[in-house]
Amino acid sequence: MEHLQIRGSSQLFFIPNVDFNPETGECRISGESFPEDVFNFYKPILNWLRMYLDKRKPLSFHCRLSYYNTMTSKVLSEIFEMLSSYKSSGGVVEVFWYYSGQPSLSLLEEIKDFEDDASLQITTINEIK
Repeated sequence: MEHLQIRGSSQLFFIPNVDFNPETGECRISGESFPEDVFNFYKPILNWLRMYLDKRKPLSFHCRLSYYNTMTSKVLSEIFEMLSSYKSSGGVVEVFWYYSGQPSLSLLEEIKDFEDDASLQITTINEIK
């Protein structure tokens, strides 16, 4: 299985950094996500996750998105549902959401919605204390 890496960009549309490592099970997404075509951008990411989870190995998902649009939110919901299903079937999954400084109320509500919708614990971590 290939290491999935996508270098972020902040031109007209914002592309997040993606680093999914099959050797360590560490999956990291960071930056801002406002791609021109959200579903085409995230399609290889979703496919990678499906293939990795089929191997029944532990996975640690790290999200450092400082901004994302509504369409990205839908894809994140799909990712969290996938991870929840994997965990329910006995897989080992950890999910972390990092933020800097005082998080907005809307971000905390969104994370809580992701948790509730997917029945998946998301540990929030403030990187600036």
